[in-house]
Amino acid sequence: MYLDIDTEDSQTLIFSRYPHTRSWLTSLFILLFGLFIGHYSSDGPYLQLTYLIIFAIIALIYLDYWEQCIIDKRGYGTVTLKSQSLMQKLFNLPYARYTIASLSEIQEVTVEHNKVRYFGMSHQVMLHFGPGYSLPLTSNSTFGDCSQHYKIAEKICEFLQIKCEL
Repeated sequence: MYLDIDTEDSQTLIFSRYPHTRSWLTSLFILLFGLFIGHYSSDGPYLQLTYLIIFAIIALIYLDYWEQCIIDKRGYGTVTLKSQSLMQKLFNLPYARYTIASLSEIQEVTVEHNKVRYFGMSHQVMLHFGPGYSLPLTSNSTFGDCSQHYKIAEKICEFLQIKCEL
């Protein structure tokens, strides 16, 4: 799933993206590899513990981000894009990426396709603003079927009541 709809009402639309199975399994593999190296090495216990700690940190860093897009019509009308890693969640640190933009400046919503060598096409929903800048809904593009991206873009266009040419 590209994005999940957390909340949808007449004033607020919230999308969220969580680390998926592939990300969790890769992190688990990295952690198990560190456990294997630490257990079967002939080094001392302090060095074995160091191996385990280093690979645990690498596994936590490798995990995908928790991302959230909040489109709120109340007040001034804002789009808020938040992104947070597991390390930041564990240690209760502020969001790594936090962007706020005005809803009144959104001109169009598109799905961008980028050709990636050896992997095919990647897809990403983009918000295009009047002053000339664009913001992606998520920091990472996804591969495979882009029908979910188009559904998300149509949902945003419908919510904001702007013309959508997808």
